[in-house]
Amino acid sequence: RGGMRPDLIDLIREYSRFCDVILIAATPALCDQPHLLQRLRRHCVGIVVRRNVGYDFGSWRTGLNIFRDAVEASVEVILTNDSFWGPVRPLRSLFRKLTLTDADAVGLTDDLMYEPHLQSAFISYRRPALDHPSFHAFWNDLRVWESKADLIKQCEVALTARLADQGLNLEAIYTDQSNGNVLHYDWRSLIIDQDFPFIKVTLLKGNPTQQNTEGWWELVHCKNPRLARQIERQLKQADSVAVDG
Repeated sequence: RGGMRPDLIDLIREYSRFCDVILIAATPALCDQPHLLQRLRRHCVGIVVRRNVGYDFGSWRTGLNIFRDAVEASVEVILTNDSFWGPVRPLRSLFRKLTLTDADAVGLTDDLMYEPHLQSAFISYRRPALDHPSFHAFWNDLRVWESKADLIKQCEVALTARLADQGLNLEAIYTDQSNGNVLHYDWRSLIIDQDFPFIKVTLLKGNPTQQNTEGWWELVHCKNPRLARQIERQLKQADSVAVDG
């Protein structure tokens, strides 16, 4: 319908304190929302509206192509998506952690499933990665995968695994050789013990691996009350749709 989660607008505003934000929206109906577009322009240096083809990797490729000059002029490019609710806490700590590593590609979390890789929800690529032939080859050869499992193996796993095979230095700043989706099974420890600034949307909406999510509201609310209320409303709306449907 061309709308946007209110928490995403807040998150984009927070990102804009540290980065030049380019929004790739796979929602053509957004063009019919002039007031929302006006709000987004306050925090984004570029906005692209496209059809939803190729999931987030298709959107990232579109952004990398359209803003090629900006990418080539940048020392660092972060690719992130809307799979997080956040920020649970201010992003200052996250971006400080990013400055403390000189790795060529830096993710928030890693995963050993299939083969070692960085989880794609948020990855910073520095110049050695951005300039590497394997990075360009991946985006030039990108296909549309209908299966989520194929998407994970051929895109999320393949890109950073390929860079690692080529000798580039990869690092996850919140985990080290985690096995499985740590954003689900260790969400509480990430937030409490490591100041992790996000909570995965699918953890609370669907919870496919049946994790114990008790206490999420209290934990988020004590850090960001506004975000806790936004998440609560979205979960109630999802329950309403499920019942009405």
